[in-house]
Amino acid sequence: MNYHLFYAFLLITFVLVIVPGPIVTLIIATGATRGIRSALMTVLGSTIGNALLLACIALGLNWILPPFPKWISNDGSKLGVGHQEPAGAR
Repeated sequence: MNYHLFYAFLLITFVLVIVPGPIVTLIIATGATRGIRSALMTVLGSTIGNALLLACIALGLNWILPPFPKWISNDGSKLGVGHQEPAGAR
């Protein structure tokens, strides 16, 4: 196991977890400029927006995944991955 690579992965993961995203920054800025009520409305709006996004993703995947096995053959050669199997087996 490459410990240097693993420690780099842990460091990058830690930084990504600690750094706030754009929604958190928006909520903090809204709370600082317009008050807690507006910040809570921003939280509510972003939560509803994320829920709608996840629902659209789930419905879209439900629409895409059932016909997916028809698109590929058993060995995956129609997707262009058939040639990668011998290289990965080495």
